Amino acid sequence: MSDVIHVSWPHQKRSRKDLPSLCIPASKSELNRLLILAALREGRTVIRGTSHCEDVQKLINALIILGLPISRTVDGFVVEKGGLGVLGQGRSSIVLDCGSGGTTLRFLMAICSLLPLKTELLASSQLLKRPFEEWIKVLSQMGAQVEKTSRGFQIKNSGEGVCPSNLRVPMERSSQFASAIALAASGLQKEITIQTGNSKVSEPYWLMTLELLRQVHATVKIKKEETVIQPAPSGARQKALELVAEADASSAAVWLASGALGWSVKISNYPQTKRQADCEFSSLLFEFGCKVKKDKDGIYSTAARHEFQKGFQKGSQKRNINLRHSPDLAPILAVLGALLKGETEITGAKHLRYKESNRIEDLATFLEKVGITLFPKSDGFVIKGDQIPRSGIVNPHGDHRLAMAASLLASRTSKIGIEMPNVVDKSYPEFWQHAKEVGWKIEN
Repeated sequence: MSDVIHVSWPHQKRSRKDLPSLCIPASKSELNRLLILAALREGRTVIRGTSHCEDVQKLINALIILGLPISRTVDGFVVEKGGLGVLGQGRSSIVLDCGSGGTTLRFLMAICSLLPLKTELLASSQLLKRPFEEWIKVLSQMGAQVEKTSRGFQIKNSGEGVCPSNLRVPMERSSQFASAIALAASGLQKEITIQTGNSKVSEPYWLMTLELLRQVHATVKIKKEETVIQPAPSGARQKALELVAEADASSAAVWLASGALGWSVKISNYPQTKRQADCEFSSLLFEFGCKVKKDKDGIYSTAARHEFQKGFQKGSQKRNINLRHSPDLAPILAVLGALLKGETEITGAKHLRYKESNRIEDLATFLEKVGITLFPKSDGFVIKGDQIPRSGIVNPHGDHRLAMAASLLASRTSKIGIEMPNVVDKSYPEFWQHAKEVGWKIEN
């Protein structure tokens, strides 16, 4: 694909009977958790739901290098036999490439901290800019020696026997640390207590982890400031099991936003359980005056109508949205806030500064390139509506979420150019092809 692609939207009207329909790939958040759980079970595990995104593929490649017998099927994956005794068997050292995947890296670091070998985990320079000090302290509690290098991390450990039964894993900045430990605990032979404290960001992702642990027959007891995990009994670990990863709600949000801006797209496989934090987006659209509708073929959203807008504070045209638990929605909400009516304030999302980019500052920079003003704050931003973008080329700063959000700007101008279009491969490599299928014009 070219270094820059140009996006333009069709402007003809369509009837609701003619809406294009998409089947969204499986959630990488769910798949990566399920793959780790399958890797730590002794029995055969079938996973329904697939994705070819970079983060998932990096995890699969790493698990194969560790010796896991895993294969792709038409609609998912099969792991024939896993367990800590299988991973890294017969190896004294190993190198794993995690790319730019935050969950891929953190989940693998937790697993490798239980293996009696030396592991080097490679990570992109962008990923290494994120804070890891707290995470290294957590892994040191497990008896692992962790060294950060210019290429990634080196981990040494004598094996699972040194892992204590009680670990302190703070969740003030990220829930991924606690999720990584909880998933790794499923492969142990003893109960683990994870002290998380009261302050939790992205808590739905933590609750997703605990729900998926229950699906592999682990016992989970949630207390006020700690969670106790009892791994599944030996018999349950050895039985065949089928698990399901639902469609990715973060990817689906782009198409629901498209409907809010006038080009409705039907999603045939929208998540049913709502365990993904970004399922909240379908509710947030009501604050922008949109309606989300469902029929036998899927769900879709309709264009914003000012008289329906419910999220405004009384006597004003201002909406406040707290993204403490769903920060990945920020780029799309910024674009909706700029193009639709009213003023939007995003709060509770200081952890946006530690994503694939500094999403607060980089949002302001790339929107400014097309004449849109966003006011950064320490934990979010403010953006005023009814802004008209000019045609231009934007830089998503290597962030897949920014690239997909940028494509929505084409709804209000003749054409938007997006640099580094391949960054969407991290979570949604089919995105540009799907954009063509729904009627957008995509040119190199």
